[in-house]
Amino acid sequence: MKTKNLIVAIVAVLLAIILSTILIFPKVIDFMKAKEQYYESEKYEISNPEDLSRRKEHNRLIESYEDYKNYLSIYNIELYDNDLEDIEEKNYDNFNYIIVFIPTNSCGEEIKYDKTLLYEEEKEIKVIFKAQEVCGLCAYEYLLYEIAVPKTIDYSYTINVEWDKEEVYCDPNVAYKPILYIYPEQKTNIKVDFAKEENLTTTYPKFNKEWNVVAHPNGDLYDSNNNYYYALYWEEKEYSKVDFIEGFYVSKDNSINFLEEKLSILGLNSKERNEFIMYWLPILEKNEHNLVYFELTNELQKQNELIITPQPDTLIRIRMHVKQIDKETNIKEQKLTKQERIGYTAVEWGGVIHN
Repeated sequence: MKTKNLIVAIVAVLLAIILSTILIFPKVIDFMKAKEQYYESEKYEISNPEDLSRRKEHNRLIESYEDYKNYLSIYNIELYDNDLEDIEEKNYDNFNYIIVFIPTNSCGEEIKYDKTLLYEEEKEIKVIFKAQEVCGLCAYEYLLYEIAVPKTIDYSYTINVEWDKEEVYCDPNVAYKPILYIYPEQKTNIKVDFAKEENLTTTYPKFNKEWNVVAHPNGDLYDSNNNYYYALYWEEKEYSKVDFIEGFYVSKDNSINFLEEKLSILGLNSKERNEFIMYWLPILEKNEHNLVYFELTNELQKQNELIITPQPDTLIRIRMHVKQIDKETNIKEQKLTKQERIGYTAVEWGGVIHN
């Protein structure tokens, strides 16, 4: 009798544990593995690119083929014909589809779909990705991750994305992501060179004594093989030393407002500001307190002259220096002059992380 009572008690305890686990912990849904859809970056433009807080609105739950088409239309996304056929043939009768939009770094950033968590009481879905960061940044590639979920999951759920990121050490002796946009007034053959090309480490496309591209007024660049680039990218192993006697104190919470304001003064357009902020915002927000100094065209031309033929009417070069500090600090504010863009324009931006 005692043995029977003991068995009943053990079973009751086990049932209680199982029940509490179901009630307390989020349910892990073994959804169909996320499908990656790649499409050319030049065919995608974010609505209102200045407002980075709206980026999560690109993550949607799709209930029908018409839904999917409307999503692509709203954000001006163009897919290849076979991809369009694929979305038309999906099983919308039995599944809804979570669509997650992610810009990723073609220099080598590794992104992998991990899992999807469902918090039923809170009506929340968390899509979790694993990523290995890289220090440099090439042209963006844009991905749509698509996850099939049961029909019971509908528009009432909020979709959030979380990252499990593996950080890497960024060499403080390297200038990261100098990237060059070129906007001639008409289609033009352009040559790009450097006074000290030996300082270049990584380049994209590959730099071979010089870059030769055909540039269009909208910034599109094509090499001799008709390969498309929206910008030219490089990294340098030398840069000017900065003592941060002047510059700006930037807190983690003020990083977006600071960058939007200062980059507008320095002459970057909305696309360029968006690209800059997408790369440098995580670096600033990683630190509670930062010092920032902008190295500009005249200083950079003395350090390693950027030689563009034919010569632009307006050349804008920006290198942002960032240093983590322990607490809020008073610093003499760097004076920035409003930069106008006149005629044929070339724009470069990059940055340096200081220990």
